Amino acid sequence: LNDAQKVAAEKVAEKKDTHLVAFAAGSGITPIMAIAKAVLAASETSRFDLIYANRSAMDVMFAEEIGDLKDKYPARFTVHHVLSREQRVSPLLSGRIDEDKLTTLLDRVIDVEGTDEWFLCGPFELVQLTRETLAARGVSEDDVRFELFTTGRPENPQGHSGRVVEVDPKGDNVTIEFNLDGLTAKVESPQSAHETVLNAALRVRSDVPFACAGGVCGTCRAKVVDG
Repeated sequence: LNDAQKVAAEKVAEKKDTHLVAFAAGSGITPIMAIAKAVLAASETSRFDLIYANRSAMDVMFAEEIGDLKDKYPARFTVHHVLSREQRVSPLLSGRIDEDKLTTLLDRVIDVEGTDEWFLCGPFELVQLTRETLAARGVSEDDVRFELFTTGRPENPQGHSGRVVEVDPKGDNVTIEFNLDGLTAKVESPQSAHETVLNAALRVRSDVPFACAGGVCGTCRAKVVDG
């Protein structure tokens, strides 16, 4: 745990019946998991609710660890998986977390007034939307802790479209072919550019998962099958 997470755990240990809520997306679960484990172990009366957004069930990080926490603290740890590309039984847990879905989650699933602290970790759009929505409901900024993947605003999403690479008109290019979510795409790239597979993919698919720009590696793991 880092210093901030240790402080959070110590604060919980000093209180009774503390209720914490976290919103995480993708690899944003990493610090959230550390906090959840710490606070649940620090106090026998603390409660932790997690809203975790991913594209599909296959993308869920720490799936086994989350399951273990549910088994260990069945009455104090609750997780709601929201999958943007996979249909779930409840429409509320299917699709992206937009303003309407967030409002419904806070109205029906999360006890806003009974929550002592909030932890947010993920892309700018989700974190900012959640912060603004909570502020509109009277939640103090001091009770909301957050961490962003990137610092860019959504209207200028640098790093999500790949750096500009121009094809060599003389034909000294290579073809990068990749498969993502069952869809195959090809990108021409000049040999002199030494372009990465990730950057090439981002030039034609803005939904390629990655978090290295925010200091987290492993999100875009790929298997090279040729070349």
